[in-house]
Amino acid sequence: MRPKIMMMFSCSVCVILSVILLMSPGFIPSVICFCAFALLPMWSPMAKLLAGLGTNEESNQIFAWLDLVIAVSALLTGFAASAAVAAFASIAGVRVILVICLVMNVLVVVTLPMVDKTTKEDFVKMKKENEGGFTLKNVLILFRDPDQWLVWLAIGLGYTGYIGIAYLAPLMVDAFGMSEAVATALSTVTNHGVGIVAPLIAGALATRFGAVRSYLLWLAFSVKGRSAISSTVLTNIEMPVFLFGTSVGIESLIMTIPDTFCYTIAGNMIEANGTNGYYYVFGMCLAFAVAGLACCIIVDRRLKAGKTSAWFMEQHHHAKSEN
Repeated sequence: MRPKIMMMFSCSVCVILSVILLMSPGFIPSVICFCAFALLPMWSPMAKLLAGLGTNEESNQIFAWLDLVIAVSALLTGFAASAAVAAFASIAGVRVILVICLVMNVLVVVTLPMVDKTTKEDFVKMKKENEGGFTLKNVLILFRDPDQWLVWLAIGLGYTGYIGIAYLAPLMVDAFGMSEAVATALSTVTNHGVGIVAPLIAGALATRFGAVRSYLLWLAFSVKGRSAISSTVLTNIEMPVFLFGTSVGIESLIMTIPDTFCYTIAGNMIEANGTNGYYYVFGMCLAFAVAGLACCIIVDRRLKAGKTSAWFMEQHHHAKSEN
């Protein structure tokens, strides 16, 4: 399906769900609404839409600006919700977030047709020019591509750095006696403040040195900088656009897997070892980052040899046609 159609559908449903939640429907209906939020197709079509708006070089800046806008939006929404909670009650903060979410989704539905002016005919033509577009055969080829697996693993392993960020503030409180208020401010800076600056630097470095090398650099220094160019790495390996959304979806799945067990392991480390457990957690994140670095180095060498995803896809189709 066209990314524009999927995003407009998802945002329209978000508007409806937000309105329902604002009416305080009760516990079970609220749970259903929040589960529906999680199931809506949003990130993959958005990444594919943005990847198709410019060249590989321009995508470095496009995704960097996306991360910047996300950070600023989260920061402003957080401050607005905090102010509402301080002035009224906790439920007021939730209502503020819902209203902001509703307005932003309405804006997307209204403005998206102005941003993406492609038609259904354009989409059908693109599919014909790209071996039928999304087909089971092409997806199976995608799963056989070493570049894809190396990038998916690098991105998934790098994502575990967020586990370290989550335990930074508790470490400051438990080990160094920092107050909860200061720790909360520190969390705001690390989660959102750095996210305002890092994406633009990451985008500039990716434009100059390539997203794969820039990603390697950010894996060693900042989770926030790494995040800004995660999808750009896929454009640098010349990921075929007609399967870009599929690749981003698989990337998102792999990124989610560590969340299912890493926090449990981290909690057990801290419970068993006290404040030293925090350092074990950071060591675990460092080990994952090093593994991600190794994946990036291998990808970089493959790209130097001309072995891109587009090359792999072309070779496979050429072999099929000869048979």
